[in-house]
Amino acid sequence: MIHVGVLSPVTGGFYFGEVLAGVVREVAGAGGRVTLVQTLDAGRAAESFASAPNVSSPAGWENLDGFVAIAWAVTEESLRRLRAAGKPVVLVSNDVTMDVQTVVVDNATAVREAVDHLVAHGHTRTVFVGNLGQTDMQERYQAYTAALAEHGLEGRHVGAVDHIEPGGRGAAPEVLAAMAEGTTAAVCTTDRVALGLMAAVKAAGYRVPEDLAVVGFDDVEAGWTFDPPLATVNQEFAAQGVLAAQMLLAELRGEPAEHRRHTVPATFLPRASCGCRVAAGTSDANARLAADVVAAVEAHLDLGSRGPGRLTVDDVDTAALDDVIAGALGGLDLRRDPPEGRRA
Repeated sequence: MIHVGVLSPVTGGFYFGEVLAGVVREVAGAGGRVTLVQTLDAGRAAESFASAPNVSSPAGWENLDGFVAIAWAVTEESLRRLRAAGKPVVLVSNDVTMDVQTVVVDNATAVREAVDHLVAHGHTRTVFVGNLGQTDMQERYQAYTAALAEHGLEGRHVGAVDHIEPGGRGAAPEVLAAMAEGTTAAVCTTDRVALGLMAAVKAAGYRVPEDLAVVGFDDVEAGWTFDPPLATVNQEFAAQGVLAAQMLLAELRGEPAEHRRHTVPATFLPRASCGCRVAAGTSDANARLAADVVAAVEAHLDLGSRGPGRLTVDDVDTAALDDVIAGALGGLDLRRDPPEGRRA
């Protein structure tokens, strides 16, 4: 049985958790098993960590056939030790100067689409907000500057301390100063940076997108329900894990491996934060099911014949009522939809 190790800074969250799920699904489907190795100390959050840990004592790793390393899970030195020991390695969302296979999201195409879209809206003075300490973020910034150059424009980088909301809030004073000089749009390294920035800009009395259009990256759920909904780039995290697992399994089977960068598509999603009014996804099916719940309860309690005010607690078989409600709720889909509606 093939035994795959996954090196990840943390074990959960919308990014790491979904990439891991993709790896597990693919390896399990091939009859293998997965061991997850969290490389950050317990209790530490990946977002607060700026550089990869150097794992000097990888206990038990010799029992694993190959590895998928996610983002900044370990240093390049640690990865080289694995390769020197004859272990195949596939990287996800990272790029090092090693002869290995790498899976990355197509940052360039998606960010270029976002910049082109903002320029089409009339934005000629923009900033790029975020921490550039990771390969993905550097590629997004490079794509931002390249896209602007194609329009004869120049941009400006505003740094952030991390990839989450505090980074966006901390960058807000510099962005507000840029707005006073004519900046009208911001492209952010991640959605969470964008959400922190938008909250701070709104708290300062400015409007999004009227005073500052904002675009993020990642399509996190919090962006769907923010006011206004966040324009973003959707990247299929699980698909990155699936592709990485497929390549590692093929290499372990002795098949030829192309040690190069393999990209997973990403899609720009315009929404209200960039000035677009995207029709909201409907929830008609759930509304109908909710009405069915009410109707089932009314029928069970025989409210139609009793009339108002003629039902007491003693008249109700609560256990039976619970069964009625549970049965009616069984068809409800409680997942949130993005503003564009449910994806397939």
